[in-house]
Amino acid sequence: MLCSFYILRDKDLRRRLYASLDNALNADDWDVDMDKVLENPLLSSIYAETLRLHTQINITRCSPYSGVQLASWFLPKNKLCMVGSHVSHMDENFRNTRDGKYPVHVFWAERFLIDPADPNNDHVRHDVPLSVYERPEPPKFEDGTGTFFSVKEMEGAWIPHGGGHGACPGRHLTKRLILYPTCLLLAAFDIEILTQEVDMDSSRFGIRIQRLKRHVIFRIIRKATSEVD
Repeated sequence: MLCSFYILRDKDLRRRLYASLDNALNADDWDVDMDKVLENPLLSSIYAETLRLHTQINITRCSPYSGVQLASWFLPKNKLCMVGSHVSHMDENFRNTRDGKYPVHVFWAERFLIDPADPNNDHVRHDVPLSVYERPEPPKFEDGTGTFFSVKEMEGAWIPHGGGHGACPGRHLTKRLILYPTCLLLAAFDIEILTQEVDMDSSRFGIRIQRLKRHVIFRIIRKATSEVD
């Protein structure tokens, strides 16, 4: 529920997200339009950023038929190689931190949003060469403009589900299972997070995501209406 934590502890982010999801949420009958939710750029960026921060898995691969060249390394046939998601996710030489304003170890809700009108507004540093990263084309907006979410061209740099043919087959279901209760909490309850900073447990580094060391303290009350106060 770290997605919910990051949203609910920040009143401004909560307000902006709720406004952008207004036509997708109906707290009166606990209805969430998941098609609209999954199309929301800000929520998708929050989801991607949460996984970037807290996924600490090692992804194993081998080449069963022949050896392969991996950049400056050679992987022999039937030998294992391992890629650490945490190393890729925390690469300061690749990720845009807005000149240090949003370091890689800090949650930034808009990190995966791209503004087509601003060449420097990207989740990747502007000095990363085109041979490594090419900015994705924006989707077709009705007015021709608009900030959008994307993890395209991020192969190897955003890998919470693995990658290629071996990527987690349940990743789409997982996203729905995370975002549905997140939206329900946002729409149906007034929640005040009293624990602003959390300590994370990395004792199972390499095989799972981080987990909280301590409980998060909060106040919660059912909204009288579906409107935000």
